[in-house]
Amino acid sequence: MECVRDSIAKLLTRLNKEDKLSKLPGFENFTPPSDGEFKPDELPPRPEDKSQDLPAGTKVCIVGAGISGLYAALILDHLEVPYDILEAADRPGGRILTHYFSTRKHDYYDIGAMRFPKVPPMERTYDLFKRTKVPLIDYHLSGKNTPKSYNGITVYPNEAGDFPTKGDPFRVSESNGGSVPDDRIDTISTVMEDAFRPLREALKEGDAESFKLFEKFDDLTVREYLSQEMGLDFHTIQWLEETDSATGLFDTAFTEAVMDSIAFDYSEEEEEEWKSVEGGTNLVTQAVIDMIKTKPRYNKRVTRMAFDRKAKSEEMMVVTTNYDEEPRRYATIINTTTLACLQRVDTTDLELSSTVKIAMRTLHYDSSTKVAIKFDNPWWISKFGITEGGVANTDLPIRVCVYPSYNIHDKLDEPAVLLCTYTWSQDATRIGSLVNLDSPRGEDELKGLLLYNLARLHSTGSSFEEVYAMIKGSYITHHGFDWAMDDFSSGAFALFGPGQFRSLYPHLVRPAADSRFHIVGEASSANHAWIVGSIESAYRGVWNFLERFKAYDLQQKMIEEWGTVPELETGKDGFAHLLVALGMLTPEQLAKGEKEVVRGVTS
Repeated sequence: MECVRDSIAKLLTRLNKEDKLSKLPGFENFTPPSDGEFKPDELPPRPEDKSQDLPAGTKVCIVGAGISGLYAALILDHLEVPYDILEAADRPGGRILTHYFSTRKHDYYDIGAMRFPKVPPMERTYDLFKRTKVPLIDYHLSGKNTPKSYNGITVYPNEAGDFPTKGDPFRVSESNGGSVPDDRIDTISTVMEDAFRPLREALKEGDAESFKLFEKFDDLTVREYLSQEMGLDFHTIQWLEETDSATGLFDTAFTEAVMDSIAFDYSEEEEEEWKSVEGGTNLVTQAVIDMIKTKPRYNKRVTRMAFDRKAKSEEMMVVTTNYDEEPRRYATIINTTTLACLQRVDTTDLELSSTVKIAMRTLHYDSSTKVAIKFDNPWWISKFGITEGGVANTDLPIRVCVYPSYNIHDKLDEPAVLLCTYTWSQDATRIGSLVNLDSPRGEDELKGLLLYNLARLHSTGSSFEEVYAMIKGSYITHHGFDWAMDDFSSGAFALFGPGQFRSLYPHLVRPAADSRFHIVGEASSANHAWIVGSIESAYRGVWNFLERFKAYDLQQKMIEEWGTVPELETGKDGFAHLLVALGMLTPEQLAKGEKEVVRGVTS
């Protein structure tokens, strides 16, 4: 991770100029570069040292029983390191959540993680699937006969499954009364691929040159990149956002959008294979719960975490739950909560840097809302030939309708579940306002809107009334969930704004409080919004904990069973040891100049 290396090099250079480098643990006799300037690709090697046993009584506190916390527990079990898992909710899983309408097969939908591309960056996720032995089935990202509907016009793909790339079927061009310039219409289908390709391919290389390109564009939103770098006008950009993204999502960082696209378009030569967990992704959570030795303690909302430098033992980390319960002491904390939830914890005495606190407050989490309807039959299969799953896209409020892949072979005269809306950003906020309207009127409004939108999406010409009656008559019940309103997450997934990855991510991955406090979770990874980001960051948290106590033998044992993580560069020439060494410095030692820092007050 070049941005981390760059951040470390700059900090080491400053510490060297201020004669503080010798304060860095393990670098008391280190000879800095002759010019005093550290370079990202020439960082100080890991000092030679013997492996040590963990101090007697060492115990880890894992805050949160989402997949990050549970994965950390799996690794700690393998290393035979004691731990507690404190979970605020009354269930495990975090943002892995499956709603079951009944115990009948396929009578569910995944509220959280639901689909997984089988591409190299996701290897650790598939390793977890293998360890938990969950049943996987094919997930169809696209399918047969899935419609698109914009401006009241519904278009179905041809027999090859393709939509027209030429012409103006939705009448958005100036010639047809719209606002998109006529000369953009026939080339618009390739714009996003052309925009993403250079940086996406560079990021897959992961070298210094890719970081330069990343750095060049990290301060731009998608909208700004399309305007400034590609010369597109407002209306063309707006139409691209409407058809390729969610409302308002082009205001996220361009680099974030490119990184997200890697999962969906990893290879231009081969079609990606996608999988889902048959029975719901919740099966992964339950399998891990069964595997770990120490089960989570539920309804234990962590309300204070502190670092006690005056402690007479290694139990220097203090954790309080539910405000008034008796504090617990640990040697290390691995915090897996979302940053929004971490912000609500009292961290006054945790020695977090102001930059980390800024990250906790400002790093952007996107909204996401899902609503599924249980019908008495899969009418989208029997009436419209949507037999292979996939998605429909529309400018109607439901925006994206997902046809499940797990029930495509079920009987046509039995009940079936349809994920009738899966929205992000402003689209999610608007649907979410109905999901969160806790009253019979709200439920009726949500139900009415969804059924009406589904009929509009699947009807053409004069068929609306007939389609609407059929869909309405098939309705049994529905269920919706808005992640922005979930008090255990306060957001669906991290989606960084301009400049946030380059400027804030390096601070999130550096431990704090004598390198006894570790922030993990998908927000502190390079794979936002994916399980792989959660579990790779959990690996980092455990690794850095072991690095702090020089438990190198346990690190080797960890590598033998769990491999390595690409974004955490370990070994002699990596940077993991430097993250931990820097995290062991006091606020006074990290402060610029000779000022003493006491809880934010300079003197």
